[in-house]
Amino acid sequence: MNTENKTAVWVLTRGGLKLSQKLKQAENEYVFFISDRFDDGTCDVSFKSLRECVGENFNRYPSHLFIMATGIVIRVIADHIKHKTIDPAVVSMDDTGRYVISLLSGHLGGANQLAHKIADLTGADAVLSTATDVNQVPSIDMIAKKKGLRIENPEMIKKINMAFLEKEKIGLYDPFSFFSDFLEGRTIFFSSNTKECGYHVIVDDGIHYDDECLRLRPLTLCVGIGCNRGTPECEIMDLLKEMFLQNKLSLLSIRCIATIDIKKDENGILEASKSLNVPVVFFENQELDAVKDVKNISQIVKKYTGAKSVCEAAAILAAANGELIVEKQKTKNVTLAVARITDPSILSA
Repeated sequence: MNTENKTAVWVLTRGGLKLSQKLKQAENEYVFFISDRFDDGTCDVSFKSLRECVGENFNRYPSHLFIMATGIVIRVIADHIKHKTIDPAVVSMDDTGRYVISLLSGHLGGANQLAHKIADLTGADAVLSTATDVNQVPSIDMIAKKKGLRIENPEMIKKINMAFLEKEKIGLYDPFSFFSDFLEGRTIFFSSNTKECGYHVIVDDGIHYDDECLRLRPLTLCVGIGCNRGTPECEIMDLLKEMFLQNKLSLLSIRCIATIDIKKDENGILEASKSLNVPVVFFENQELDAVKDVKNISQIVKKYTGAKSVCEAAAILAAANGELIVEKQKTKNVTLAVARITDPSILSA
């Protein structure tokens, strides 16, 4: 079963079973885990031990709704909680359907949103306790999520949100203009060389060294790759990390890696994409050969691939004809280049 977009619904009592029927009728995005005491053959999974079944499935689902006492929920999930950036959303609901409570990963995991959704479907009251929500101020982690930004140092989230609550000014360096509109009237802009504020938010693909700064990484960079057949992932990643460090670029800002279509079965490239958690984009040689802004043309590459450039041309194409910011770098078996997306409509999509 594909669980990527499913919510696991956990039922312990007859009242909870009755409530779960409302969700069954309303949506097709729930997987129902029902105590074997009430298994009538219509649930997705019946369980004997709630603790054991939760342990087996907690990280398989992006969100969970427990229709039972909150204390029970806390006890069965406690051993599986890791970090707010990766924990699934957890919502609890009493089996009379009066309240639905956001318990875990309210912002990044989406528990607050799920609580509102369940409340709308069942008629319950949604209960949120995240300080930014109850005080009606923005939360930096939710802004980052909406804008598709990766959070490099999540330990700073609490400090920035607390500054929002205390109505303190927050320095903002946002050269791509990702979310300055969210912070209007609450921040001042600053350059990377000034220190007007106690805390700063940097929204950039470049490396900045500031302990009092929340670093948010936009997906602005596309990496073009060329390699000899059978090149191992480690050689690709070693060159990639060295290149990004030398050019003061963040690996978290990589949107995709790109190459020629004859490399669709190249294990080194496919494994590198998994390590970086980004997709691979493939282009035909005619597409690559038509790119005009490459800096390094190779007749040897042209002879074997039909394209005068692979890594630079692929990077530029993947960046929607963006700016080539790192020209071809190479080892014995690998060539890499980096292009930055410059089209605001792509970055905001």
